[in-house]
Amino acid sequence: RRNKRSALRKALSDKGCKNLEDGSMQALITAASRPDDAAASSRFAAYVESCPWFRELQEATDTQRLESLSEEIEEVDRAIGSTDARVLREEEDNVPGDESALSS
Repeated sequence: RRNKRSALRKALSDKGCKNLEDGSMQALITAASRPDDAAASSRFAAYVESCPWFRELQEATDTQRLESLSEEIEEVDRAIGSTDARVLREEEDNVPGDESALSS
């Protein structure tokens, strides 16, 4: 972020965040990785006025977070479902007395 040619510096500048205070990116990352941590959210809130993009992130609604979480849960369910189906097929293929299992 401090390097004049940094891609991060350019991206932040494009978002209206030219002069961020030290610690602001750490506060952002901590708050994002611990959404239920009130202390992390509070530390991040101290930097919100220095960057319009931070304000947008802070104003993200609980509905958006819940939708994102719901999508992640659905992905896990699909992965578990496909794994369960594969395991069941393998178990069916290896049923005792099944001649096709012996020829493999």
